[in-house]
Amino acid sequence: MRRLARVLAAGLLALAGTGPVAAQDDILAMTRTKEEIQAAIGADRAAFGRLFMDYLRRQPRASSGRMLVSFTVAPDGQVSEAAIVASPFADAPLEAGVVAQFQRLRFQAREVPVFTHPGFPVYFALPQGKVAPPVAAPAAKDIPGVPAPTPQSPVRGWE
Repeated sequence: MRRLARVLAAGLLALAGTGPVAAQDDILAMTRTKEEIQAAIGADRAAFGRLFMDYLRRQPRASSGRMLVSFTVAPDGQVSEAAIVASPFADAPLEAGVVAQFQRLRFQAREVPVFTHPGFPVYFALPQGKVAPPVAAPAAKDIPGVPAPTPQSPVRGWE
């Protein structure tokens, strides 16, 4: 499989008539970047925080957790699909609100292929001073390389 990838890459480089550095730049220009995704979602951070605060009013014994959201961005910058992949909350209004908020996100329109993120982590943390209940809500499986939530911010992702 790796050999096939090297042969295909060599063929693409030969067609382009450029070296590996230029090919990498072209590939990166053909997709949504991590920074672009963080900026778009971070711009709506307060809306996600409001959703979690509403959840805490409905569920006073709730705890912190990580929700994974899959979403698809069209070349025009609109989110065409969003869905909850994993959630420890089991709260339909919170999950529906998060999906709706992702669908409202707008990215810069660019000539790139449709982009799908399989599971963007959104962290919800209890406000400072609020103690988690003795029996914690079920947690989503840990994902290697993804940091745990901190009490400083009710919502985190990709930091």
